Amino acid sequence: GLGGALVALGGQLQSGYELAADLVGLRRHLGQAQLVVTGEGTLDRASFAGKVVGGVVHDASALGVPALVIAGRVAPGVDAESEDQHVHIVSLVQEFGERRAMEDTLSCIETVVRESLGRFTSG
Repeated sequence: GLGGALVALGGQLQSGYELAADLVGLRRHLGQAQLVVTGEGTLDRASFAGKVVGGVVHDASALGVPALVIAGRVAPGVDAESEDQHVHIVSLVQEFGERRAMEDTLSCIETVVRESLGRFTSG
């Protein structure tokens, strides 16, 4: 599509995550953090390969910062893949049931973050 045409005209492909992370100084901010919270509607293996969630988790892990990933749904086997990266994954559907997770998402996210803060932060 358009990306291929731009490359043919001399453009350069670049990761959207890398570009945005560099522009906002994300790695510098992560280095000062005790915890990073990120999320996605459906977390699956692809989430850790080129998507924002994967980039954030990778960068946080490289800096020794734990990550909390909140997802609407989590595909089977994803928890086991992330254990080596100091990542805690929460499925809103599993935690609160599908109806509440879909209808009261913000409240569910706030609850998960509030309950998780003590696990990751000191003081």
